[in-house]
Amino acid sequence: MLDSMSSRKVTLQCADCDVSWVYTRASFRGRNPQRCRECTWARAKARDVARNATRDHSYKYNTPCSGGCGTMLSRGGGSSLNPVCRECRKSGQYRGHALSCTGCGVDYRSGDADSRFCSWECFLKGHQIWPSDAERYRAKGRARRALMAQTRTETYCMADIVARDGTRCGICKAEVDMPLPWPGPWSASVDHVVPISKGGPDVLDNVQLAHFRCNLAKSDKLIGAEL
Repeated sequence: MLDSMSSRKVTLQCADCDVSWVYTRASFRGRNPQRCRECTWARAKARDVARNATRDHSYKYNTPCSGGCGTMLSRGGGSSLNPVCRECRKSGQYRGHALSCTGCGVDYRSGDADSRFCSWECFLKGHQIWPSDAERYRAKGRARRALMAQTRTETYCMADIVARDGTRCGICKAEVDMPLPWPGPWSASVDHVVPISKGGPDVLDNVQLAHFRCNLAKSDKLIGAEL
C-alpha cells in the first residue's frame, strides 16, 4: 500500500512562478497540473475581474433614490421597491412618502410608495378574514373555476351569505344545520344561482346557501327542479 502511494507522488514545477512541489495524483489516468495552487487561484481571480469589467452593470442601478437626490440605486430581488441612499437617511430629510390610508383615511408616511394601510388593524379591515382554512380553500377553488370560465369573481365567505339570506336552503327552502361538518349530505354549501359553467359570475349576488345534497342534485342546472 505504501509503495503504491509513493509511486503516485511526482515532483512538478509551476509554469508561472517556477516553484517545485510534490503532487500526489488521485489516479494514474489523471493529468498533472501545470501550475501550483496559488497561481491557479490568482489566474481564476484575474479571469473573473476581466470578465466583470466587460459586462454591462447599468441594469442593476435603474431605480432613483426616493429621497429626491437623484442617485441611481440598485433594486435587488429582496430590497424595497423605493430604495433610499445612505446620505438621505443620515441627513434626516427623507421621512417617507405622504400617503392616505385606504382603511381609516388617516394621512401617514411610509418608505414604500405602494403602501395602502397605516397599521396592521387597517390591513385586517381591508382584507377578508376566513373562519377556517377549509372555507378559504373552497373559496379559492370557486375563484379558480370562475377565472377558467372567464367570469367575474369577488371575495366573500359563508358568513356574508348567512347575514344576507339567513340559514335557509335556497333550493329546498329547509333550514340548514350550520354546525354540521362538510361534506355531510345536510351540511352547508355555496350554490351558484347561475352556474359558473353557464357563464354565471362568482360574486355574492349570484350565490345562495344550500344543503350539500341539494347542491349536488342541482348540479349545473339553472333551476332546482326534480331534485
